Amino acid sequence: MNTIRSVWYGWGVLIVAGGGAYYFAKKSINADRAERAADRQRKAYLQRLENDAHITSPKSSSSRPKQSNTSQAPATGSIAATVANGWRKGDVEGSGGESEY
Repeated sequence: MNTIRSVWYGWGVLIVAGGGAYYFAKKSINADRAERAADRQRKAYLQRLENDAHITSPKSSSSRPKQSNTSQAPATGSIAATVANGWRKGDVEGSGGESEY
């Protein structure tokens, strides 16, 4: 027979189980969102690299000597520096999903 005590016990168990399910579902959803955001950043980064590679440099006049790319070191925070040093996963993913580029 359902007594007041058993009803309260049943509701308490239901609330605790629901809260636990909500916690783990929320954790899983946030992990999926973070993974999708990292994939979007990675794709955007690669797209920017491709766009930068397709941009042609302005034509230089014959009076100035042509500078070689190896004589100048790229800036440390630039995409060119990242390409020169080799792309790493940490270059795209930052803390909080922010990108330094």
